[in-house]
Amino acid sequence: MGWIKTKYLMISSTFLTGVFGLSATLFPKIILSIAEVNSNWFLILIVQIAGILYLGFSIMNWIAKSALNGSVYTRLLLKGNLFHFTVTALVLFKTAIGNHYSDYILSAAILYSMFAILFGFALLTNTNKKASHNGSIKNLHIILSERSVNNYRQR
Repeated sequence: MGWIKTKYLMISSTFLTGVFGLSATLFPKIILSIAEVNSNWFLILIVQIAGILYLGFSIMNWIAKSALNGSVYTRLLLKGNLFHFTVTALVLFKTAIGNHYSDYILSAAILYSMFAILFGFALLTNTNKKASHNGSIKNLHIILSERSVNNYRQR
């Protein structure tokens, strides 16, 4: 990206999802009480599982932050993040517009939509659409796998 580094976007996404994940994993009863929901064992379990999913997403972004430059998986990670932040922002906006208006929900919707826009720009301006094939040993597996896919398609 020209005006924002993908690495910094991934780091900030890591911290956002990490904070949400740790909060949901460690404090599910508090989250349910803020949402004014009567908590039972099943809802607590669901909130903790969602928190664990957020932690996994956070760890994936943290590990991938430095591998994004020149990696074959760059576009896949950007698409996954774009999908996550876009769909979550839409659901949060729908909830904020509906019967369950809350300043917390509206703030989260705005934050998620900002990340969705940034990941959209990162995906559109990513110059690593295909790994360069300069004949180096590092790219040999990419070249061989693309050739085998092309050979399979020709059959």
